[in-house]
This record gives sequence, C-alpha cells and structure tokens, in this order.
Amino acid sequence: MNDLLPCPFCGDKNPQTYSDNFGQFSQIVCADCETETAWYDSEEELVAVWNRRADDESKAQEMRKLLSEFAAFSISDYKTLDKLCKDYLALKKRARTLLTEQPKATGENND
Repeated sequence: MNDLLPCPFCGDKNPQTYSDNFGQFSQIVCADCETETAWYDSEEELVAVWNRRADDESKAQEMRKLLSEFAAFSISDYKTLDKLCKDYLALKKRARTLLTEQPKATGENND
C-alpha cells in the first residue's frame, strides 16, 4: 500500500498496515502518534479512510488541538490509573472519530 498519505495528525510519512492472523481484515496505524483506523476487510475502503482529510478548517483545527492534547498527556498528572486510562481512551476515541468521520456532501442540509 504505497498510496497512503502521511498521518493526518502528526505528519509521519510511514504509516504501518497490519492484518489479522487470517489475512481477512487490515488496519493502518501511525507508529509515531498511534492514530489507527478501524479494521476493514476491503483494502480500497481502508486506504480511502486513511487518506480522507479534513473537509473544512474547523475540523483541521480540531485535529491540531487534539494532537497538542496528546503531546501534553502526562502520566504524572494522574493520581489514579482508572482516571488516566479513561482520559487517554477518550482522547483516542476523539482521534478515531475525527479520522473516520464522513465528510458532508456538497449542498447537504445542516438542519
């Protein structure tokens, strides 16, 4: 899969592709910031999801904000492992949502 764009969050130019043990599903993971796609059974869909980029400036700003939150994430700021895990998983969920959101179609009603 040499047609992959750099990571949309950190710009790493070498995202890694992983397959399950049966070769049925694949996902793409950035080794630098750990952004990852869901698992897909179609290589075309997997590449399309990874290569999708922000369709407007507000989404791009949210991606940059999220990346700075990841960069500032510090284990020493937490007194309990439970709170640390919840906050980290919430950041990861937001990253996955931003990465996999479908862009709005042109002329789509925003009501």
